[in-house]
Amino acid sequence: MKKYLAKIIKSAVFRNLTIVSLANFISAGFGLLCLVIISRLITVGEFGLFQISLSVMILLSLFTDIGMDTGVIRFAAFYLGSNRPAEAAQAFRITLTFKLISCLVFALTIAAGSDWISRNIFNLAALSPLLKLSAIGIISYSLINYLKSVLYVYRLFKELFLLQIIMDLTKIFLVIAACTFLKCRPEEFILAYALCPLLAFLLGYRKIRPLLKKAGKMTKTLLQKIFSFSKWVFVSDLCKQILPYLGVFLLGKLSGSQTAGIYGLAVSLTAIFPILALSIKSAVYPEIAGNKDINRIKKYLKFTLEISLYVILACLPLLFISRPAIIVIFGARYASAAVIFNWLLLGNIAMFTINAIRLALYSLNKPRMLAIVDILRVALIGIGGYLLIPGLGAIAPAILLTAANCLAAVFLALYSFGIIKRSPAGLTVDDTAILPQIY
Repeated sequence: MKKYLAKIIKSAVFRNLTIVSLANFISAGFGLLCLVIISRLITVGEFGLFQISLSVMILLSLFTDIGMDTGVIRFAAFYLGSNRPAEAAQAFRITLTFKLISCLVFALTIAAGSDWISRNIFNLAALSPLLKLSAIGIISYSLINYLKSVLYVYRLFKELFLLQIIMDLTKIFLVIAACTFLKCRPEEFILAYALCPLLAFLLGYRKIRPLLKKAGKMTKTLLQKIFSFSKWVFVSDLCKQILPYLGVFLLGKLSGSQTAGIYGLAVSLTAIFPILALSIKSAVYPEIAGNKDINRIKKYLKFTLEISLYVILACLPLLFISRPAIIVIFGARYASAAVIFNWLLLGNIAMFTINAIRLALYSLNKPRMLAIVDILRVALIGIGGYLLIPGLGAIAPAILLTAANCLAAVFLALYSFGIIKRSPAGLTVDDTAILPQIY
């Protein structure tokens, strides 16, 4: 095990993972600083409105590609590994064209329907102006997600690090400017969050534009390949991104913006786990996607489960210090977020394992099973939330999230090893078209 770990640490993948993780953790630190500033300058109810509109902005930006960001990484990484750069660039151009169309449609829909959505879905009329501004963020976050996919595949991790720092510093500057020169309203903070990714995309696009010029004419065959894989990724990503925010939406509707604000703060404090998952996906998935050896995927799965055990042990002390830490940082009015955070912490440890296994299942051409499992998780939390929130309050969706993630992690681990064990000897990724018949 020690020799294996030493080999991993010396690898280029680990160096890339370190760069991406550092960028993401710095971003999380800046994001936490922004949340601390905002939470102390507006009321709990206004902070709830801010959290709801921010959730809408981030979630819908992820829906604009119907899973093509993940799908295009799989194909583009394989093409580059096969010395076919023109086809890799073509895959990215197809994705960009689709994204530009879809994000505009989503943004215009939210902006036009903000009044109806605020009154009829959230029962919060004051949410309407924030949703109009979040439409800008749908476009900017969608484009920055696309840019990151291109940088991941071409291994431009240093450039990604620089763009991430620029985006976060811009966010802090705009938040401080809103505090200093404006009226410290939720609308101003949402606008700050919406504009900074757009600046990063405009700067980053200048770097990738020469790479995309290598693309040939768009082909229907390549589009069909990407879409066939991505449609299940979209369903899975949709559910995966809804899960942490589903509690915010349910509480906003059933308990009011104050309870949603408390829960939203607890969700934000567990951001380290999505950061770890994103870092692993960014650095590791392009390598796995172009790998032809099933045995290496098996080794990756075993290593992932071992790392998950270390993550669990490292996170256990947080259960005992969460309450005093939250009171010191955010104030006594957010003390009730501590119990919610503890439950979400346990659930996100299981989610970390799920996201690591997810990469192996994508390489094994099993996005459909992931989509089914994720749908069941959303259904459990959604239905259970409606039944339990009136009696248990904000802790209900946190408990349900933990239960759903633990069950899914155990099932997917057993399912993945079962596929590999029953695969024919010598099977490679190129042969995985036959895998749907192997159960």
